[in-house]
Amino acid sequence: MKRITKERWFGPKIIGYGPGPKSWEGWVVILVWWASLVFTIYYLHSIHLLNIITFVIVIVVAAIIILTIAALTYGSDENQKNSVFGG
Repeated sequence: MKRITKERWFGPKIIGYGPGPKSWEGWVVILVWWASLVFTIYYLHSIHLLNIITFVIVIVVAAIIILTIAALTYGSDENQKNSVFGG
């Protein structure tokens, strides 16, 4: 996969599980993620068709974000990930 930027957006955490933001682009992704969740919760106070559609859109966007994070975190830098964990 060709990189968009030279710097990785997400990388392994020193403590805890999963990737953590390592650059400003990673923090923007996290901010958009939380904003979409807050937006969805705020507007799902009653069940209407529009709210269900909004919820489905947020779930799809969340899946895309998670897959993007996984691709950017563990893409072609497997040897760097292993060196962080002493492997």
